[in-house]
Order: sequence, then C-alpha cells, then structure tokens
Amino acid sequence: MAIKLDLSKDFNGQEWPFILAVFNKLGFSDDWCQMISQCISTLSYSILVNGSPGEVFFPSRGIRQGDCLSPYIFIICMEALSQLLLKGEKDILVISHLFFADDCMLLSKASLIYARNFMSIINNFARASGQAINFDKSGFFTSSKLHHKHIKLLPKTLGRTVVTTHVLSSLAVYHMSCFPFPKKITAKIDAIQRAFWWSKKNPRRAVYFRSWGDIGKSKMNGGLGIRNSFATNRVLIAKLGWRLLKNNDQLVTVFLKDKYYPKQNLLEIDKAADSSSWIWKGIFNSITFLKENFIYKINNGKSTKIWSSNWIPGSSSAPISDNSSFGNYNFIGELIDSHDNSWNTALLSSFFSPDEVIRNRSI
Repeated sequence: MAIKLDLSKDFNGQEWPFILAVFNKLGFSDDWCQMISQCISTLSYSILVNGSPGEVFFPSRGIRQGDCLSPYIFIICMEALSQLLLKGEKDILVISHLFFADDCMLLSKASLIYARNFMSIINNFARASGQAINFDKSGFFTSSKLHHKHIKLLPKTLGRTVVTTHVLSSLAVYHMSCFPFPKKITAKIDAIQRAFWWSKKNPRRAVYFRSWGDIGKSKMNGGLGIRNSFATNRVLIAKLGWRLLKNNDQLVTVFLKDKYYPKQNLLEIDKAADSSSWIWKGIFNSITFLKENFIYKINNGKSTKIWSSNWIPGSSSAPISDNSSFGNYNFIGELIDSHDNSWNTALLSSFFSPDEVIRNRSI
C-alpha cells in the first residue's frame, strides 16, 4: 500500500514550542535556539482595509513564507515525523517513507491494523506540531491483487474516521452543550455518522461487518473513538451543571438561582417544576447525575451538611442514621473535636456503622 499525504497547514501551522523542542532534541545549543526563537517570534502583521494598513497584531505560531530561513526550519521539523515513523517501524509497523517539502509518500503493508497505527502516529504529530493532513489532496494506492472489500475498508480507516470524529461529531456540539437532545435526535445524528463512515447509499438494506457499538469504543478498547451523541450531549450538559456548582458569582448562576431555586442550594433541589424551561430540566438531570458520582472534600466541615451531602468515601449517597438524635447535628464540623481537630470518635460510633466509621476516619 502506498499513501500520498499532503499537509494542509505547512508554514502557518507550525507551533513555536514544537520548533524549539525539535532543535533542542537535535542537539542545538541554547543560544542557537534562542536566536531561532527571536527570528520566528518577532514578526508582526497588519491587514489592509480600503488600501490603508490596520492595527498591528502579533501571531502566536507559524513561520514567515518567503523567508529564506523558513524552508530549512520546516524541513528540520519534518524530521520529527520521520523519527516517529521510524519508531513505529521498530515497534509495530513496517513503513518506508519519502519526504519532499510538505508532500509525503509512505509505503506499508495493506492492513487495517497498520492503517490505524499509522493514523495514530499522524494524529500525535499533528497535535504537537500544528500540522494537519489535507485528505482532499491525499490518496493511497494498492496492488491489483488486493480484494476489493479490503480496499473499500482502507480509505474508511485512513480518512472517513477523521471526518466522522472531527467534523460530523462536532457539528452540533454548540447546541448539545446547552440543550438536552431527545434520544430520537441523537439517534439520527449517529445514523448519519454510520451511513457516512460505511459509505452506504441505502443504509436500511446495507450489510455491516461490525456493530457500531464496537466501532464507537475508545481506541484503547479496540474501537475507533467515534463518540456516542446521546452520551456526549449528557456529558456536556453535566459540565454546564458543574459550572453552576463551582462558579456561584457568574451571571448565569445568579440568574438561574433567582429564577429556579432562590432559597435552596443547587444540590438540595428534589424536582424541576413542569413549567421550567427545557434547558433547566436538562441541567437538573445533570445535577442528579453529578450527585451520584462526586464526593465532597472535607476541610473544616462547617459548610458541608451531614445528612444531605455525599461525603463518605466509597458511598454513592448521603448517609442515613438509626440514631433518633441525628437531627441535632447538621454540619460535619460538629462531629470534629475542636480541641485537637480530630474526629469525635464517640459521636461517629453513635451515628454510623463500624464500616462507615472506618471510612470517615480515613478522611
């Protein structure tokens, strides 16, 4: 299999820390690296507006096109990709490669495993350097003896996965971070991704070789890391709920508190009113999810309530006591001996089971 790659961001996408890291790795002195840093970071730009230059601004990455130094810097930085491929060849891959400026030719075995590992190397290089692959100008060639079904799977692994994970999965992220989508909508989004990835003109009559659940698993678990839209939506809404919990002074937090829970703590809300907005109902559901999956960090215990907060390690809910006098104690600070700042063991034993006492005292 021969793969021809084209880098869509060549000079403009170079990250300055990456450039200096490559120079350091190649053994250039600190003085030399400092000089290169000054050469690439002291430039400025100005945009012509109606024939007159506008305000000057300074970039945070990229090297100057047309500068006689830039091609050499670019070629040296491409050495990092070469070394990654050589390391991959030593570990798991058998890849030969040829570089000419921003064009790359790679030769390897026509295998899906090789293709996935190769894409992992390219993605690591792209994240570090700021480069990106232009898949419209890239392509691959195989032997005519390769089975046609195998040939159809290779471009999906090399190109369609990237488009699916970085484009299709991201189109509705802005809306999913604010609005809880019905399952019917998220299922439709996943169906569009499936149809695109499998390249099926008629998805209802198509035959699929692997389940979408297996393909959507993380790469560590043998999948391609394509996100489930419903789970992504719920996580983004939970992130919004977490922001409300952590940022009490933000305008949106103040507004929602005045409207929906003026006399309560956010974690003490039991139900969202039927007249509440769709957004607030989604946030309330996310708070329920958060309450089941986080635990308080106890400092002096004066602001954390004993019987309505999930604070005991290893527990998924607030504690319950059989002691009838539990109502006389409200905050965790009341269970701490103020003289030596240690737990009041007698009180703990009277309210909690022996196992809970052990877990409490581990804090």
